[in-house]
Amino acid sequence: MGDTAARAVADDQPAKFAAFECVYKSGDDQPEHIGGICHDGKVSASISIPGLDSLLVGFSTGTHVTGLDQFPRTTSRPPRQCSTWPSTRWSGWGSALFLLAVWFAIAWYRKRDLPATPWFLRAGAVAGVGAVLALESGWIVTEVGRQPWIVYGFMRTADAVTPARGIWWAFGLTMSLYIALGVVTVVVLRGMSRRWREGSPTEPGTDAPYGPPPPEPSEASP
Repeated sequence: MGDTAARAVADDQPAKFAAFECVYKSGDDQPEHIGGICHDGKVSASISIPGLDSLLVGFSTGTHVTGLDQFPRTTSRPPRQCSTWPSTRWSGWGSALFLLAVWFAIAWYRKRDLPATPWFLRAGAVAGVGAVLALESGWIVTEVGRQPWIVYGFMRTADAVTPARGIWWAFGLTMSLYIALGVVTVVVLRGMSRRWREGSPTEPGTDAPYGPPPPEPSEASP
C-alpha cells in the first residue's frame, strides 16, 4: 500500500514526492536514500541505492522524476520540514514491521506458538511503539507535504483559512482528555505489573495471571 501511495503522490503531487524523497534536481536514474538528513540541496549520512527511486516510481531506472528545481522556492515548494521529518528517511520501519510479521507467521505455521526467543517479544514491544510513530509521522508528512495547497494546484492554504473562534478551547479540552487517559493507562499498567511480580491468584489448572481466585473450601455439612 505504501508503494502504491508513493507512486500516486509522484504522479499527482510531484512537489511533495520530491520533498520527502529529497530529489533536488529533476532527471532519471534517481537514487533512493535510506536514512540520512536532507539539507542545502543534498542528502548527508544516508545509504544511497542508485536508480531505485526511479525504478519504484516507473518500474524502470530510466523513469524521469521531477525534482524541487522545477518548483519556485517561495510559492510552490512544501516546507523544509517535509524533507527533514524523520519518518521520510526511516525507510526501514515498514520493512522491519513486515519482517517481524513474517517471523511470527513462520513460527506459528511450524509450531503453532510464538517464536521461542525473548528477542521476538522485545521486537514486538518496540514494534508497537514504532507503528504508532510511523503512523503519526506519516500523517505529518502528508499534511506538511501538500503545503502551500489546501486543494493541490487550485487553492492555497492561505485562501482557505477561516476565523474559527474557540478552537483553542477545543484543543485544550481534547489534550486534557488524552493526558488524563494516558495517566490512567500508565497507573493501571504499573499496578498490573506490580501484581504480576508479587504473584496474583490464578485459576486452578491455568496460567492466567489475573484469573479468579480459587474457590474457598466449603464447610462440611453436619
